[in-house]
Amino acid sequence: MMETGEIVRIKNPGVAAFLSILVWPGSGNIYNGKFRHGFIWISTATAGWMLYVVQLGVFVSVLISIYILASLHAHRQARKINTSRTGSPGHLPGKTNQVKEAQSVYHVSHERGKYARS
Repeated sequence: MMETGEIVRIKNPGVAAFLSILVWPGSGNIYNGKFRHGFIWISTATAGWMLYVVQLGVFVSVLISIYILASLHAHRQARKINTSRTGSPGHLPGKTNQVKEAQSVYHVSHERGKYARS
């Protein structure tokens, strides 16, 4: 249980998925703070690219699958982190979908039952 005034860092599932798709599989997991998962995905993608280069295109579907699975994993992981920290898998109560939500820091206030942006 979180204490009053404790700082909660929210993870944006979209940013996690974006990093895994466009930067490199596993980077979304590293953004989520899950370094072991991130390095597993990075290693898997690197091995896939090596096989692709050696086999000249035989493993294209494997590489596409790695990117998609890493992205989905990072997205779900960010939602799970948010749920465990705030009780809400997506956005904070009363908030709309804001661009800078991933970088926002919230203080939990149990007296009012609200989340206050700092």
